[in-house]
Order: sequence, then C-alpha cells, then structure tokens
Amino acid sequence: MADWLLLRIAADPGDPITWALADGHGQLQSAPVEAALSPPFAAAAGRRVALLLPGSDVLQLTAALPPGNTAKLQQLAPFALEDQLSEDIESLHFAVGARADKEAPVPVRVVSRELLEGWIAQAQELGLTPQAAYTDSDLLPVVPGHVVALLDAGQLTLRAEDGRAMVLSVDEPAMALELLLGPDAQLSAVHLAVQTTARGWQLHRASFEALRERLASMSVQILSGGVLAALAPGIGQAHGVNLLQGNFHPQQESGSGLQRWRLPLGLAAALLLLHLGASYWQLWQLKRSEAALDQSLTQIAAAVLPGEPPGGNLRRRVEQRMGTVSNEDPQGDFLHVLAAVAAAHDNVPSTRIGSLSFKPGELEMNVSGTDAANLEQLNQALRAGGYQAEVSSGQRSGTGFEGRIVMRSGAR
Repeated sequence: MADWLLLRIAADPGDPITWALADGHGQLQSAPVEAALSPPFAAAAGRRVALLLPGSDVLQLTAALPPGNTAKLQQLAPFALEDQLSEDIESLHFAVGARADKEAPVPVRVVSRELLEGWIAQAQELGLTPQAAYTDSDLLPVVPGHVVALLDAGQLTLRAEDGRAMVLSVDEPAMALELLLGPDAQLSAVHLAVQTTARGWQLHRASFEALRERLASMSVQILSGGVLAALAPGIGQAHGVNLLQGNFHPQQESGSGLQRWRLPLGLAAALLLLHLGASYWQLWQLKRSEAALDQSLTQIAAAVLPGEPPGGNLRRRVEQRMGTVSNEDPQGDFLHVLAAVAAAHDNVPSTRIGSLSFKPGELEMNVSGTDAANLEQLNQALRAGGYQAEVSSGQRSGTGFEGRIVMRSGAR
C-alpha cells in the first residue's frame, strides 16, 4: 500500500497551504509544514497525492439511485438532485461514493467546477498531480455513540455516528448540534468529542464550556500534530468520497512530446514482433510440408486434372481447379488492425492496452481501465471503425477493471 502526501487547502484563502506525509493507513510520518516554506515536490516521489479540501465549500447530499457502476451513478446524480440545487448543474461537479448497503441511498458530493479546478491548479503550481481529493468533513472520524467536533479557523465541523456531517460557524455550537441532529434531538443524550489545536481551544473554550452542562459528556483532544493529525487516518479507512471522478479523474501526463506516441509505437513494435515470429514459424512449417504437398499433388492430379501431364505448374493448376486461391480481406491485415486500435484508443484515452495476440483477421488484447464502462466504450469505438468486437471477459483489479477484447474483420 503506497504512502501518501497530504496537501491541505484551508477554507480561508489567506491561510497557508500545509502538507504532511502519511503511510498507507493514514498515520502521519512527518509534522505538517507550510508549502511556501518547504515545497513538497521532492517528497511526492513514489507517493500518492491527496488534496484535503474545506467541507464548507462542498455540499454533502444523498440520492436514491438505481444499481450501477460509478460512471453511471455519476451521470444520474445531477438529475436526481437538480431540484435541491440553486445553481446550474452544468457549473457543478458531482462525485458519488459507496452505498452503506444495497438499499441505502448513494452519498453524493457537489462542488463548483471552477472551485475544484482552482484547487487542483494550486497543487499543480507546487509540482503535484493529485490522485484523490477529500473534504475535511469526509475524513473526520466516526466514533460510535459520539458526535465528533473539529474546531479550525473559526469553523466547526460536526460528524454524527451515522456519518452525516455539517460545517458551520464555531460561534454557536449548541445551534450547530441541533441542526445536525434535528429539532427533536435531546442534547442531554449527546456525547461530544471535541478535537482542536491549542490555539483553537484557547479561542473558543468559553462557548464550549458553557455547553458542557447541557450534554451527557464532553471530551476535548488537543491536536499536537495540528488538524492534519485528526484527518489523516480517514485516508486509510477509505470511507470518504473521492472528488476526482469523471472529467477530473487523474490522467497520466508527461512533458515529453513522445508521450502521446507511446501507445501507437508500443502497439506497432508488439505487432511487428508478433508478425515476424508468426511469419518465421509459418515459413518453417511450409518448407517442411512442401515436399509432402508436392507428393500429394502428384497422387491426386489424375483425379483433379484428368489428362494433364505431371510437372510444370501442377500445383497452381490444382489450386485453381479446387478454388483455393482467393484475395485476403485487407481489413484483417495487422497494419489495418493496428490503425483501428490506435484510432479507437484516441476516443477512450483512459484505457490501457496490455498484451496482444494476433493472427490474420483476428486480434485479442488485454485491456485495463477505471471500470467496465471504459472497456465497453473502447469496444464500441472498435465497432464504429468497421470491426466485430466484443468484451470476452472482465474482472475488477484493485481500483480498476481488467478485461479481454476480441476484434475481427468485418462489421456486424
């Protein structure tokens, strides 16, 4: 499990961007530092990069959606939630999470596209390419029987034991609890777990101490490692919704102009080696069987070509009579197949081509992508190019999907 570089962007644009290193389980391996004072680029080598974003700028909703993969649910979410949103859905980005169970609604996060693009641009200015982005409220721990409260920079992030979260002003903690739990909630039954920095507790202690007598209990944890120390473990628990989906899904990029030619060149090299190997094997086989074929032709010549003298161009005359000479379909030639695969991949760049198996008129290839929909998109692109194509097998692999596509010459 790869380690993480966590880059936290605060709700207040005037506050510094901070970062820290964490292992694959979300345990901090370094103290948080300001990116302006200690650039994180070198430390990112070999690590995944995650953005930790202010929950106050991201709506946390749920939607009743039919079963489907992430790509399908992400397409349906805007229409299911349109009536609850005041902004044009075209200006918003929707990310979906995993259901708690089969009957549960789908968690959905909604954020301004412009805002998310700005956060990603801030990371890129530091030389980082994020692989994930989570809100503070999604990474706040869930504690059974408790409401967790995080005090940070004038904001209060609350998370109930059922996972619901809310970000409000820290000035009225009692009102914030009532909004989170509902008007019928009894504060006298609430166990509140407060997490904050020493500075945050110094600023807001009075308002929380005034609330203590109305609660069943209240505990206070001073975060010596800063707010990042409270949020980092949520990365390892994987219960948050990654905002980098759809058009924001991270792509492999390179500053080299050769990068975009890597797939066509790789396919060309693989198919050329395959073609040369197959040709050599066929030549050897043909030479081996040529003598036996000539003997067989001599034996059947009397039946196929009555009255024809032996020798000369006997083989050609027999083949013509038996109808075995034909023009091969140029669509099955490996160069045509190569061009069709490269053209189809240009339409579905998020897929990756693995091993290949080629014979005239047919190509089998292992393909990986983010999900099954990726492979089906490539399959459809091949069909649009005039080939028969079908996904013959597939299975989930890690966070992606792997399958096998068989393509043949001749459209269905």
